[in-house]
Amino acid sequence: MSKLVGVLVLCLAVALPVHAAVGDPSYGPVSDEALVDDLIRDGYRNGRMASTRLLEVEGCLLERDAAYTLSLLLEEAREDGITLVAHECYRSLDAQQAAYERRCPVVEEEIKKIDPVTGEETVVKVKKGRSCSGPPIARPGRSNHGWGRAIDFGNGRRVLSCGDAAFAWLQENASRFGWVHPSWARCGRSTQEPWHWEWGGLTEDLPLLTPTVSEQGRPNALIR
Repeated sequence: MSKLVGVLVLCLAVALPVHAAVGDPSYGPVSDEALVDDLIRDGYRNGRMASTRLLEVEGCLLERDAAYTLSLLLEEAREDGITLVAHECYRSLDAQQAAYERRCPVVEEEIKKIDPVTGEETVVKVKKGRSCSGPPIARPGRSNHGWGRAIDFGNGRRVLSCGDAAFAWLQENASRFGWVHPSWARCGRSTQEPWHWEWGGLTEDLPLLTPTVSEQGRPNALIR
């Protein structure tokens, strides 16, 4: 019996620090924006990520490494009394295209010529172009949401604003889990998006990740 207890204690001593490592001060992001070089190197395509490389965490579908660290980040946020909810996560190429068409529809502009004698206006050409409204939006295939390494956070009621406690918590803690707020999205800029965060990788190797598998063979959750 004493041998069995000793083995269990040893296993716990080895396993627990591995689980707790992500989020420790020794961890930090590799990049100050979404890390995608490894995905490109492995042959993945933006918006066409293989289902085997995606995992779902609390309704948020992300690339598996980003999903793993997100699960730990959300757990620590809850322990600190902070509510964080995923509004937007992975976006397929079709979803990116649909969002781009809504935000930047094609409009027609008439190019007119004025007769200097009569002052009459005549349409000589119709020019087509896109007219965008709202926050900036990436062209289809260029959004980091398409790599599954970007997320739009909310506080349970709406997307985050610069004055939210949840936003302040992310500024203080997200980098320990590899999550960064890209420079273009920072508060005070014309392009600010306090809700948009990206996974920039980690300076240490991730602990072992074990996904569950649905009946269709698709990874869909994390075993913690």
